[in-house]
Order: sequence, then structure tokens, then C-alpha cells
Amino acid sequence: MKKVSLFSMIAVAMMAMVSCDQIEDAINDIKDNQEAQVTDNGLQVSLSFKQAGYAEKHTATFEPGQGVAGLQDTLCTSYQVEKTFLTADLARLAYNAICDSLPQQEVQKRQFELKDKTISYNEPTYVGMSKFLVKGQMQLYCNTINQAMNAAGGFDPNKVNMPGGGSNPGQGGQGGQGGQGQGGSQLYKFNPVFTESEDGLEITYTYNDFTQSILRVQEVYFEAVESDTLCTAYNYTDTYAREDIAQYEFEHKYSFEDLEPLNYEINGAVITHSDPDFIGVSKARIKQSILISYNTQVEMDAMQ
Repeated sequence: MKKVSLFSMIAVAMMAMVSCDQIEDAINDIKDNQEAQVTDNGLQVSLSFKQAGYAEKHTATFEPGQGVAGLQDTLCTSYQVEKTFLTADLARLAYNAICDSLPQQEVQKRQFELKDKTISYNEPTYVGMSKFLVKGQMQLYCNTINQAMNAAGGFDPNKVNMPGGGSNPGQGGQGGQGGQGQGGSQLYKFNPVFTESEDGLEITYTYNDFTQSILRVQEVYFEAVESDTLCTAYNYTDTYAREDIAQYEFEHKYSFEDLEPLNYEINGAVITHSDPDFIGVSKARIKQSILISYNTQVEMDAMQ
């Protein structure tokens, strides 16, 4: 028995809303199914698929460069999504549902636009991420779509989400960030460094967050108090590959009143903050926690 998805049935029902002259075109459009595929053209990677008259196209654009942190990589500069529906009425319904479900500020920031049967918008979450990570997420999404197309019931765009830091409006919410570097390149390794001062009153932990091309540094200061050594300051420094990426992160993640105790500050491509919750905690506990992260990253680098 031929598989018929819920979305296919909706698409067929919507045909009643179009004129007789459009019915043949709509039927042909529904039959013109195309499996998801990822195409890499160097500084542009795209993902596209089509089923039952519904089509999606994701286009990520990249540029090579030497980051200020010394993290040389090819980074995403824009990520655009286009969703084309069987009819303009379906597109309008989806567009209104998206605009109603998101804050107006989010709609404006992502530049949602409706033209005839197509909704387009930007996904700024991927901006600044490495091509390695973004392409990997697109390939994962591609595989998920093709599995859904071949599964009983067919593909349902409301139940298949783009993985990674980005969200897919109207398609089930937002996914979490994922993806790990592979291969032997130092570019996709944590390369962690753990150092402790001779007097034992300072610990520095540095590593490369290669998923976003950020050099992360933790500096912890201690003081001998009676029979123990306690933390007096715990500082973080994140150096981004470009100043505009750091500015975007600062404005959208770190400039909120409830984060004031953490003292977030930005200087060019560098964002710093401190964590007062660690003050007074014993050196033994903090060192153990940092070494767990350090050893984990060493082991993960060794597996790549």
C-alpha cells in the first residue's frame, strides 16, 4: 500500500481552494518529490528537499579568515531558510501562525517575509559557527528528513526539526546545539591546557571551543585561610573569531539585568565575566572539577 502522509492529505484538501486551471499543476507539484540532499559549493552550502508540494531550502554562506584568537577557520556569515507551500493560502496560514507564536522583536530580527507561496527568514544562531559544524548539522537534518520520508506515514514538517543551535519556526521548537569535531586536524580539537602557579594560588584552564571558534580561558585565584585554601575570584575570558560575532552574543545573551552579578563586559572580540558563587569554595573542589573537564577533553581529542 502506498504511504500517504498527513501533510499529503492536507495538501490534497487544499486543492479544493484553487481554480480548476490550477488543479493539474498542483497534482504535478505533489507528485514531484525530491529527497533531501546537501550541496557543498565551497563558501556556500545548501540543503533542499520537496514532498507533497512542500519544499524547503537552507542556504549557509561562509567566509575564510584568521580570527583574532588565532583560530583560523571558515565561519558562517549568514543562514537563510525558504519554505515553499502548495498554495499561497497555505503559506499565509503558516506565516500568520509563525508571527503569532514569536515575539515581534524576534520576527523583525530574523526578517520573516512572505512572498506568494514562500516564507523566507534568517537564522542568526548559526552565524559565527564553523563550516564543519554547520554542514554537519545540515547533513544530520538531511538524513532525518529522508528517514521520515521513507517511514510509515511519510514526512511531516511539523515533527522534523533542524538540529543544532538554530530553531525551525513552525516545526516543533528549538533544538540544542550538538556536533563534535572529527578528523586529525588541530582545528577541531579542544587542545586543553591546565596550569597551576608555583605557590598554588592560581589555576589557569584554557581550551578551544571549536564548535564556535572561541578561545575560552578560566582563571581562578586562591588565598590560604587557616587550614584551607579558598577561592577569592573566578574569572572567564572568551575571545571570539570576530568582533561582530562577540557583539551579537553580548547583546542577545549577556546584557540582561539578572546577569549583573556576573559582571559581563565586552572589549572588541573579547567577552569577560566572573562568577561570585565560587568565592569561598575550597581549592580542592574547584581543582577537581576543572581537571575532570580537562581530562575529558584530552580523551576526546585522542579519539579524533
